[in-house]
Amino acid sequence: AESSAQQETTENAEATGAAEKPEEAAAPEEKQVVSKWKYSEKTDPMDDSKRYFAKNTSSTKLKFDFPYNGGSYGTITVRNMNGKNEVMLSISKGQFNVSIMGDEYCRIKFDDKEAQKVVYNSAADASMDYIFFTNPNQIIKNLKSAKLVKIEAPFFQEGRQVMDFEVEGLVWDR
Repeated sequence: AESSAQQETTENAEATGAAEKPEEAAAPEEKQVVSKWKYSEKTDPMDDSKRYFAKNTSSTKLKFDFPYNGGSYGTITVRNMNGKNEVMLSISKGQFNVSIMGDEYCRIKFDDKEAQKVVYNSAADASMDYIFFTNPNQIIKNLKSAKLVKIEAPFFQEGRQVMDFEVEGLVWDR
């Protein structure tokens, strides 16, 4: 009698387990975020300080005239050097309009929020293929909570053009 009671208990447990499995399968699965961010770290050879980088390339290809024809991509770079955060925007081929003392701006739209003007400065070494935004910590905060960012930037002899970035999943705690 004991063995048949044990067998019934085992069968009931199996039946209960079988009934629970479909419920678990029916539960919504959390979508795994595939981040487009690429991270790197470098050590300064002079003082051994660490520099941290996160880069994200646009999903939009811009089309410029000669000599920058063939398609250009934008890249957002978040970096931390000497304990200071910076956010740069670069272009693979092309030139941004020069901004001296913050007289130029980009418009940035995080997800479906209203676009905002963000002032930038040109590079100190006079490179025209990247710019630095003046409010990096606010931009980083917005990047961390956004999924899609649109950046409209002014390009030399090409006018204002928009680049899309899939920014979901940025991890930055510096």
